[in-house]
Amino acid sequence: PWVIWVDIAGWPSQYLGPTYDSDLATTFEAGPGLASDAGTHALLGGITVSGTVSGPTGPVPDSTVHVYAGGQVVTVETDEDGTYRASGLPPGDVLPWASADGLATTYYPDQDRPTQFLQAEAEGEALEGADLILPTESVFQALFVDPETGEPIPEVSALLYNDTHTVGRGDKADSEGVLRIDGLHGGDYEIYIWGSSAGYSDDWSRDSDQAIIGYPLASQTDADPVEISLHPSAILQGRVLDLDGQPIGSAWVIARSEDGGTESTMSDSDGSFLIAG
Repeated sequence: PWVIWVDIAGWPSQYLGPTYDSDLATTFEAGPGLASDAGTHALLGGITVSGTVSGPTGPVPDSTVHVYAGGQVVTVETDEDGTYRASGLPPGDVLPWASADGLATTYYPDQDRPTQFLQAEAEGEALEGADLILPTESVFQALFVDPETGEPIPEVSALLYNDTHTVGRGDKADSEGVLRIDGLHGGDYEIYIWGSSAGYSDDWSRDSDQAIIGYPLASQTDADPVEISLHPSAILQGRVLDLDGQPIGSAWVIARSEDGGTESTMSDSDGSFLIAG
């Protein structure tokens, strides 16, 4: 037996049944020499969520709004009055969030992280008034440097997390080693840096006692870059061999640290592997 999954713009993704639950989906028999006619089916229309996006000076046109409901996300833009309307979502918990140039990415109603869900449990329900209020953005900047030479380290990727690690925003440093992440609320942040591509460790920014450093960011500010030293990477290398001493290529090798972090690679045709970071 088979079930059929339908995914089309303007409608919630669903199974023929119609249902959002695979266990309740209609099944169809298919096999050698067997032609099955799935027939004609009406689709579930889902729910509609609407509201406004406003900033310090009023409605925000052309902002991007994402609406989550029932395990799916629909993305729309606000019109010239700052109004949005997202349709074709399954019923369930609803969470809108929005972003716009110069403003902080904000979750309903005015937070830097998900704190409150709306409810739309009935098929065909129209949930109105899911309004979002976006403050002026704060901007975090960091300069990555080599602690021995003081030289900047370009094009290193990093992810900036809020204090509860519920939301992260990432980007890559430029050719001068400067990372810039905008669209932030004021608050405390921690940053994870992937430096292995440049010969440095993949790790949180830490102090001399190996404690993760917190970076406070004031509201509505474009702060000067904080200098973050990256430390040379430890390298683990070796070969994967069978019991006869012959190399094994394309074998996954995983290194796990004491704190549960992992790095992985695949052995080459000679069985050799190298894990940096």
